[in-house]
Amino acid sequence: PELRHFETVLNVPGMAVDEPTLRQRLRGFYRAGDSTRADQALTEAWEYNNLDSESIVLHQEEKVFGRSFVSVHTNPEDPENPRITVEDPREIGYAVDPVTRRMQGMLRLWKGPFALASSPTHGTLYLPGSTIHMVRDRRGWVVSDRDDHGLGVVPAVMFAHRRRAMSGRVEVGRSAMRDVIGLTDGIARLLTNMQVGAESHALPSYILTGAAQGDFTDRDGKPIPVWESYLTAIKAVSNENSRVFQITAGDLKNFTDAINNMLAWCASVLGLPTRYAGQQTVNPAAEGAIRADEVRLVTRVGQMSKFDGDAWAWVMGLHERFRTGEWGQPNTIRTLWYDPGTS
Repeated sequence: PELRHFETVLNVPGMAVDEPTLRQRLRGFYRAGDSTRADQALTEAWEYNNLDSESIVLHQEEKVFGRSFVSVHTNPEDPENPRITVEDPREIGYAVDPVTRRMQGMLRLWKGPFALASSPTHGTLYLPGSTIHMVRDRRGWVVSDRDDHGLGVVPAVMFAHRRRAMSGRVEVGRSAMRDVIGLTDGIARLLTNMQVGAESHALPSYILTGAAQGDFTDRDGKPIPVWESYLTAIKAVSNENSRVFQITAGDLKNFTDAINNMLAWCASVLGLPTRYAGQQTVNPAAEGAIRADEVRLVTRVGQMSKFDGDAWAWVMGLHERFRTGEWGQPNTIRTLWYDPGTS
């Protein structure tokens, strides 16, 4: 316990989340067959729901938890502009059909703003035919409102990070942090041990023989503090038979070399340039070298945007269904992204 304050954790998993998210910037939506201009109605829906900022939250949550969710619902205050809401994945339960890969249902449970209970007090159940709002009282869960929209699909979309198709089921997302958590634990142990070593072994140690406590006094005969006597450049005692021996200070280079190597491995696993992990050279790289160094990161972000772009297109398709009352042609909404290599 007395060494607890030496504990140090380097936030490598934060790089796994933040660096790709910084380069995922959605440019707009267009309709199939007309890629020369952004669709005005979809742009207004994006801006009305503050999705420029909310989309950043969604992409961060997706990379942290492996999945995130967006719900679409009517807006009683402004029926012409349905609401698009980014949900907290920690509040969401869901069911996915392993054959069609469609969401069969989604349940959101949360605590009300003035709830004193530790358990959820409010819930919303999203089904293909209706959205059911519930509250929990002394009797249990009761329905407080119901919207029988009859969409035929769940009015919510799941964003899955690094989704994989498995035999008979769908693995719905993996955290971007998962591949470096073990390495981060190792780095944290090395950093902690290095700090302990710096405190206890980085300075030379002395062994004095034949000396008494009364030898460590100043000219006035007052005792010298332990640290003052330890850090004094000259070691002198009055007893001529005493001896002073110095133990060589410990070399912490083995710690720094191991930490740098593990940070480089983390950057390699995440597809990041090693300079993102503090591995700097003396001279800054030229522009062409920087772009070449970021090829893996740019390619990975481009792949993420393909999956997320499809999900955002589905969200906007749901929005149009709520807004117009009719389904548009399937797969006609396209998502445009800014070049991740120039972000």
